[in-house]
Amino acid sequence: MRVDLTRLVVPWMYAVGATLLLQALALGLIGPVPVEMHLLLGGPLVFLTPLPVALLGLRGGPVAAGLALATVTLVLAGLAPFSAVLLYLAQFGLGSWLLPLLLRRNQPWDRAVALTAGVVLTGAGAGWGVWAWRRGQNPLILADSWVRQQIDRTVTVIGQNAPGSEIASSWETAMRQAGNTIMAVYPAMAAIMVGSVLLLLTLMLVRLNRGRWEPAGKPFPLWKAPEHLIWLLIVCGLGSQFFGGGLQRLAWNMLLVILSLYFLQGLAIVRYYFGVKGTPSILRGMGYFMLLAYFPLRLLLAGVGVFDLWIDFRKPRIRKD
Repeated sequence: MRVDLTRLVVPWMYAVGATLLLQALALGLIGPVPVEMHLLLGGPLVFLTPLPVALLGLRGGPVAAGLALATVTLVLAGLAPFSAVLLYLAQFGLGSWLLPLLLRRNQPWDRAVALTAGVVLTGAGAGWGVWAWRRGQNPLILADSWVRQQIDRTVTVIGQNAPGSEIASSWETAMRQAGNTIMAVYPAMAAIMVGSVLLLLTLMLVRLNRGRWEPAGKPFPLWKAPEHLIWLLIVCGLGSQFFGGGLQRLAWNMLLVILSLYFLQGLAIVRYYFGVKGTPSILRGMGYFMLLAYFPLRLLLAGVGVFDLWIDFRKPRIRKD
């Protein structure tokens, strides 16, 4: 009996407890949290939230992960608004169950991430469409209105919780300036966010299970985006400049998603050379931070990913003596 508790109940309790704690911190259920702490902890909380259930799913199977997910959902339903519960399921819940299931079935890691992201986004889009239909509104118009409300609410909360704070003031200015851009490309931002969470979730699962499990597919330093994607990039780039209305908006959103894939390819190239050169971990961390933090470097890295199609940066070079 003790072995059963150790192997089944205890990991389940850890997964449920850790997920609820992360959600309580993110939703402010524990108590009032200064806005500076939300800004500093928001990113890590987003990427850590699906980890406990996903780790349980990889080690204990889909049934254990499903039970943990159901428990978290029921507890959140009693503590938080219904919209927060749906947001958790759409952002983290479904992916934390489906991704380890696909990885356990030896799906290549990139395909597992893509399939999970597709299912999550399709489910979220379908749920939004049903909700808009029941309200008798156009789903796109309702989505635009909701995004605008979230931007205004974020700016208001920042201003109220930290009046005069330098960090809050800079975030408020940035949100107001980026408001129109966010309104136009929020579908791409949502897709990139979901993909980023799932990709980092896969990385954390690999780290925590090193020596016991390795994902199928090419190692990340050798990963490439599909070659035919370059044609879609060209079409979307032209469409973003010469189309108008809804077609231009569609082109912009698709362009951002495709560029994020080429950014990932550029990051794989950097990871490859870090390994070849034997770069120390501290320098790797500094390099990754700079590449992720500075927008011009992100564009440069996406360009490296695009031109890798012709140059093949990771092809072994023959030295001439």
